[in-house]
Amino acid sequence: MKKLVASGELGTIAEYESRFDRFRLEPRRNWREEPSFPAAGVLWDLGPHLIDQALVLFGEPQSISASAFCQRPTSKVDDSFDVCMEYLGLRAELRARIIAFAPGPHVLIHGTNGSFIKYGMDPQEEILRSPTCPEGNLWGPDWGLEPEERWGTLSLVNGQVRKVKTERGDYRRFYANVLDAIEKRAPLDVTPDQALRVMRALLLAHKSSREGRTVNWTEAPE
Repeated sequence: MKKLVASGELGTIAEYESRFDRFRLEPRRNWREEPSFPAAGVLWDLGPHLIDQALVLFGEPQSISASAFCQRPTSKVDDSFDVCMEYLGLRAELRARIIAFAPGPHVLIHGTNGSFIKYGMDPQEEILRSPTCPEGNLWGPDWGLEPEERWGTLSLVNGQVRKVKTERGDYRRFYANVLDAIEKRAPLDVTPDQALRVMRALLLAHKSSREGRTVNWTEAPE
C-alpha cells in the first residue's frame, strides 16, 4: 500500500478503509474480553494495527471520531469499532466487526485516478495458527508469500485493471531489528516516537467514543 500510494498511480487519495472482520457469536474467556483488565476491548486489541497503518501512510490526522461498541449482547467490553481519522481532503476509515460471516475488503483505497481493493489477511497469521507450523530455520524460502489469487486489484479510470503483488511479510524482521539495536546499536525500524503516536491516537479514539464527539489531534488524550 505504501508503495502504491507513493507511486501516484491512484492520483489524489480521497478515501482509505482498512478493517478486521470476524465471526464469533460468543465471547471467549481471555483478557481481551474481560472488563477487569485495563486494556480489554477490541479497540485496544486490534485498533493499534489499523491506526498504525493509517499513520504510516498518511501521517498525523487533524481529528479523530470513534465509536467503540458491542455487536453481541453477551459482550462485556467493546467487540467492534469505527474510527475515522480526518485529514485535509482525505478520510481514513478503520473498522472492526465481530459479526461478519462474509468479510468485506481488508483494504480499500479510492483516488482520483482509480481504486485499489484487497481481500484476505496476512498469510503469516494463518500459518502460525496451524498445527503444522514450521519451526526455527525450517520456515523456508516461501514464508510470508501470498498466492497470486489473493493479491489486491488496481482498477484505473483509463480502463487498466491489474493485480498488485503483495509484499512478502516476515514478522521476524521486527524482533531481529530490536536485537540488532540492542547488541549492535543499529537504527530502529520502529521508533519510540512512532509508538507514542499510535498510543496518542488510541487514547483520542477512546476519548471520542466516550464523549460522543470529534476530538482534535492536539487535544489532551486524557
